[in-house]
Amino acid sequence: MKKSLRKHLVARNFTGPFGEITFTPRLVSVDLNGSARSLPCRAPAVDDDHERWTSTIWTGKTEKHLATTGFPCTRWSEYLRVELHPRSLHPIPSHAHDDGEHPLGAFPLAREIWSRGESPWKTDIVDAIRAYGEECDNLQGFVVLVDADDGFGGIGSHLLEHLDEEYPRKGCLAIPNAELPGEDAPGLLLSLNRLLSLHSVLSSDAAACIPLSLATSWAPRASARVFPSLVYDGRKRYEAAGILATCLESLTTPFRSRRDKLMDLRRLADGVCIGSLRLAAPRLSFPTRGDDVQSAIGDSVPLLPSAKEKPLAPPWACHVVARGGLRRPPPRSDASPSSSPRSSESGAEERRERLLASARNVYPGCRVVATRTEEMITVKAPYPRDILRGFPDGSKCPEELPCLSLLENGADCGASLREAIGCVEGIRLASLPLFASSGLEQDGFGEAVEALRTLVDGYSQRDS
Repeated sequence: MKKSLRKHLVARNFTGPFGEITFTPRLVSVDLNGSARSLPCRAPAVDDDHERWTSTIWTGKTEKHLATTGFPCTRWSEYLRVELHPRSLHPIPSHAHDDGEHPLGAFPLAREIWSRGESPWKTDIVDAIRAYGEECDNLQGFVVLVDADDGFGGIGSHLLEHLDEEYPRKGCLAIPNAELPGEDAPGLLLSLNRLLSLHSVLSSDAAACIPLSLATSWAPRASARVFPSLVYDGRKRYEAAGILATCLESLTTPFRSRRDKLMDLRRLADGVCIGSLRLAAPRLSFPTRGDDVQSAIGDSVPLLPSAKEKPLAPPWACHVVARGGLRRPPPRSDASPSSSPRSSESGAEERRERLLASARNVYPGCRVVATRTEEMITVKAPYPRDILRGFPDGSKCPEELPCLSLLENGADCGASLREAIGCVEGIRLASLPLFASSGLEQDGFGEAVEALRTLVDGYSQRDS
């Protein structure tokens, strides 16, 4: 069966060492020196040697699942399964992984590193972006995923400026990621980095800013979100990354769908954003329980810090995405054995219209766009299958599960920004060595806070 999603939009053909055709992502990754170690052809955390796990009396399909409990993942490359092109990895030469004496811990420090002239490292990143862009017949835009907790937000802000200058007509989804902080996390430093990352994205020309986090608030001691069908430890990056990646995979479905060729990255953002109010709140229901769309929307969990489990008010705009698992339509009363079967196109459109109607019933008066596809979320290894409630060891879990996600714009977005500002009120930069030595002045920081307050006022006026 032909897949409903266009993989080539985010990946390119790649010939493996044994002549097999596979895909490598169109990825430009900036990380600390040594964070990826050395990436072999296959990631070492996943064993693909099926023969020694297959008995001769069984001829069906088998799969060896990776046990995740207690797995000591300290680097993202240790559970990476896809193969990367050499131009994808760009470690920062001046900062090493696990270097406690010289951490890349402050937003302005990373901006300073990028601003140090035309270094080979910076040139390689720009060249890699250009090379991937030139490979595309019709470049839609970029998805920029930024770690908002440390200095990488500063590098992300410079990259957004570069994309604004070089690709002014292309869409850009900027996704600041905030981890669930540990007990020893530096609270003030964390709050400052997050606020400056949000400001840099919202002051850029990015089509939408979509913060993504399992934390219930922007506060440094926030608790983890609770999912009806998942059991996870939010401070284990392997498990947390699986949930956030599921949401990201679902949210990006609309512009990767084969069926809706008119939908692209910028149209996805324009359908949710309203003028300068470009902060969008993601929600996730995974795996969806039962077959009722309205119940799935009600079960969805917000992944925007400080957003309420139930929205303060119906959002003004929303894009809902369903990946499998929807209720089939009841049989038509006028149907007869001689009736001609519906085409796949008309059936797909009918399912999308049902999804649209269900979302409008939940959010009356909201501007709703809907995307529906039968292709579910793949949860094969190395997905952290142990987090799935009802499949305690992951061994009997299916390889695909249904999912529903929403991208919303409404009062919750303004409330989230207001809380992020509240976390930094009264902070003096001179009291933080990493900020005091990085060149960021108190006046410049105050201007960033005031710009976000103006945006919060815009949300309040719209809500009233």
